[in-house]
Amino acid sequence: MTDATLGTAAMRDEYMALVQRRRVYTFIMLLVFIVLLVGGFRLADDRNAGGFWDGLLNVFDFPDEVLSEAVTKLDLLPGLLVQFLPSLLETINIAAASTL
Repeated sequence: MTDATLGTAAMRDEYMALVQRRRVYTFIMLLVFIVLLVGGFRLADDRNAGGFWDGLLNVFDFPDEVLSEAVTKLDLLPGLLVQFLPSLLETINIAAASTL
């Protein structure tokens, strides 16, 4: 009976050593991945015409321009809706048919 207990304990110790080794390998690979990701991001940010951090504050500039133009031309909306209603219905029908 003691041989079985010793065998089980040895297997458990071996298994725990393998688990520990796997955790170390996983940590090393995660660290390499993060270093490569950060390095690639910094390289791309340096080589692009506009930087990511510089342009981050300008994210909402385009939607702001679109909405401000839409507000100034709000009185033209009913006429445009009537003009483009057939195209809108056609697009909805195509989407419905392709969904089926």
